[in-house]
Amino acid sequence: IMPRLEEIANVALRVPSILLLDLLYKCDIDRITEQLRAKNEDLMFKYKYVIWNMYYLGHLFSAVVLVLPLRHIVKLYLYILTALLLYVGHQISRDYVQGEIQHGYEGAVHLDSLAFNRFLTALTGQIILSTLCAFLTKIRQVWLFSAHLLPLVARLIAVPHTVLLTVNTFSMVLTTIEVAAFLLSNLFVPYKLARSAYREVLQIEVTELYRLLAVGISLWNQFAVPALLSVFWFILFMVQIYSSATASNNFLSEREVHHVFLTSVSECCSTPYSLLGLSFVVSYLALGLLNLCKLYLGGYAAVQNENFMHRGVTEGVTLLLLAVQTELLDMQVLQRTFLLSIILFIVVTSTLQSMVEITNPVILTLGASRNRSLLRHFRGVSMCLFLLVFPGFMAYKISEFFHMDFWLLILVSSCILTSLQVLGTLLIYTLFMIELVRRHPIECLDEIIYYVNAGSRASGWKSFLLRQEAAKKISSLPRATAQQLERHNDLCAICFQEMNSAVVTYCGHFFHANCLRKWLYIQETCPMCHQQVKPSVSQQNRSAEEGQAPAAQEEGRREALQASETGTRASGFRPAHGAGQSPSGSFDHERGTVGQRDDTSPVLDAKCRDTGFKHGSPKTVLTGHRPSEAIERGGPGRQCWPGVGLARAHYEKQPPSNLRKSNFFHFVLALYDRQGQPVEIERTSYIDFVEKDKEYNGEKTNNGIHYRLQLLYSNGKKNIYT
Repeated sequence: IMPRLEEIANVALRVPSILLLDLLYKCDIDRITEQLRAKNEDLMFKYKYVIWNMYYLGHLFSAVVLVLPLRHIVKLYLYILTALLLYVGHQISRDYVQGEIQHGYEGAVHLDSLAFNRFLTALTGQIILSTLCAFLTKIRQVWLFSAHLLPLVARLIAVPHTVLLTVNTFSMVLTTIEVAAFLLSNLFVPYKLARSAYREVLQIEVTELYRLLAVGISLWNQFAVPALLSVFWFILFMVQIYSSATASNNFLSEREVHHVFLTSVSECCSTPYSLLGLSFVVSYLALGLLNLCKLYLGGYAAVQNENFMHRGVTEGVTLLLLAVQTELLDMQVLQRTFLLSIILFIVVTSTLQSMVEITNPVILTLGASRNRSLLRHFRGVSMCLFLLVFPGFMAYKISEFFHMDFWLLILVSSCILTSLQVLGTLLIYTLFMIELVRRHPIECLDEIIYYVNAGSRASGWKSFLLRQEAAKKISSLPRATAQQLERHNDLCAICFQEMNSAVVTYCGHFFHANCLRKWLYIQETCPMCHQQVKPSVSQQNRSAEEGQAPAAQEEGRREALQASETGTRASGFRPAHGAGQSPSGSFDHERGTVGQRDDTSPVLDAKCRDTGFKHGSPKTVLTGHRPSEAIERGGPGRQCWPGVGLARAHYEKQPPSNLRKSNFFHFVLALYDRQGQPVEIERTSYIDFVEKDKEYNGEKTNNGIHYRLQLLYSNGKKNIYT
């Protein structure tokens, strides 16, 4: 509870300083001095510099109080409260003295019951005030705050009434001297605080730029600037609303409510402080709406997924920039109200656009993933309907208030584009749902979705140009022959499906034509090696001369991989760990990660641990496209491991089920000998792919891999197996 109370106090106790700064900014000192000159020339000459000095001192005092640490602000407010209590004490003493003079009784207090009651009442109040002052300032010497008791003491000893007035005046002078002495003793406290803060900044061991940035962020968080300025603006707005409502005769009418609201908002952004406060209030309101949208669509978990662009910052910054650019502060109230209504319209449109960005992926995911939750579908569709209708309603309302011209048409067009985007999203969602209830998929669904997106989004023309460029690139690529596809014997790296037909890029990679075309809609590079799909001049000439050069290059690379064997190298593995690498792969032994540069063979990473997992006889581990299947059903283990003491093997991490030779993958393997001890894999090297006559029992493994492993057993013996 205490940290929360400190946060509230940190904001609440700084608001008066900003209110005073805002009030001083609105003060027109020149007009005040002109009024003094009109009354009396000598009076203006006497008080002109006094007024200006008070004006500057007010700014300085407010700024110092604003940047004070919280504990010093609390002390300052306690001292101010103590001064007010002392003033109340002197007022009580003055009223008591005047009452005694009016009653005219100068005898002993205890001899008259009425005089005694008046005395006891005043004395009780003064003692309470003195005790409170000592408690607030944490000073045990209560007598320091008892100067206002002197008139009561004088009355107790039956001092004449004429002397009572002198004693009362003396007590007030004495209290004033005490307050002045206290102020002089604490005059240099702000300087000491600034010096200590400067020393703390110097202790930050960073560069000058980062030091200033760190100080700025620290002050921003310490003073809670967004919350502080928002509370300040909200107080101004509520005061202005109250004054406007009391001055209006028909406040409850719809037109009067709009007028009072806009006028109050414009009145509360007439200074830089209030304009900043309005910007933060708009940011918080936009953040609340966006979080409410997330909560409605996806529940509480969706609210936790924060996106910087959906935190209301864009809306607040937009309002501030438009206000500064249009010189909103220098306008009269009526002009400011007119311009502010247009700025707020733009901000609301931006907020609706952010809500569309949140809703689009949710509703499309519901359609594509075939989610059957009726409640989630209802929430998504209802939000889309709201975002479809409300921008049109806004456009209709603003066209009623303002005359339609070119600039207003630009503002209205943003609402129309928002509704158009939502309409496109609903159409795509409808197509997904129609495909869900059909037995057969919709033909050319991708093309239909493309045309819907092209017609409903501003990037449609750009997408059209990208599709044209992609189609030209696909048509310029050579088609793979049946012999090339048979020799390649691989899956499409984009869709993971068999290739009965394919195009060959100039870097030698095979893909389905449709798959590559869709890839080129968003990327202009090869999915495998990230080279430009568009050929250079030398590549085009070489392709024209050799005809089948790309396929020949790919086949030559494959034959080189099958004919060559990479040398092994010491890897410095820790005990019970081993790893292998492909001809062009790389292994980071410190981080334990594997990387690959091109369409070469995969990488093996093996670990040996005592996990208690038991298999029967030795079995093949690395033969086949899916080694897990080879382990589970056996294999040519006795052919591969003759005389080797391996008893069992299992995966600690399974490889993916859709492997292909042109893609990176990773798996972890554990080997154990016949005594149940882990076997260390010291070195690994790639041999070749398992193809054609190398297949075991004629089984098609879809590019299995042969590795050569150097094993180290627990008894110190080494062995090599394939």
